Parts: sequence; C-alpha cells; structure tokens
Amino acid sequence: MKSTKPLGLKGVAILFGLVLLIGFFGGLGSGFLADRPGSGAFWTTVAFTTVMMAAVLGVSFWWWSRLDEAAREAHKWAWYWGGSSGMLIGLV
Repeated sequence: MKSTKPLGLKGVAILFGLVLLIGFFGGLGSGFLADRPGSGAFWTTVAFTTVMMAAVLGVSFWWWSRLDEAAREAHKWAWYWGGSSGMLIGLV
C-alpha cells in the first residue's frame, strides 16, 4: 500500500505556485493567440488551452493522490453539496 504523506507548508506553497504559474501563462498565452486572425490561430489556441488544462489536471491528480481517505471523503462531500446548491440556485 502506498503511503500518503501530507503535503505540509512547503508542498502547499509549491502546489499553489504551480497552479498560479500555469494559470498566468495559460491565460496570457491564450489571450495573445486569440488576437491572431485565421483558422490556424484558432487551432493553435485550442491546442495551447488543451495543454494548459492537461497541466492543471496533472497537478490536481498529484494533489489528490497525496490526500488521505478522510480528506478525500470531505472534499467529495463538500463538492457534492456545494455543486448541488449551486445548481439549485442557478435553476431558480
């Protein structure tokens, strides 16, 4: 069985920094690419955005694999009720 060591302050700072950098460069790059004319620029923007989304997904999987069972269940519970409440408010 794989042990899950908590991230600690240093790990959380690294995680936060990675996501912040990916978001900054992804948004900046997509903004510059979206201003270019033509279909080639469109497909370049789509490819770039896909790569950025995959990078964030990879960081998320790394973070999720480090959580223990109790933290995973707490996040799933919060996501379920938060998402359900948000959809209900959106429906109204």
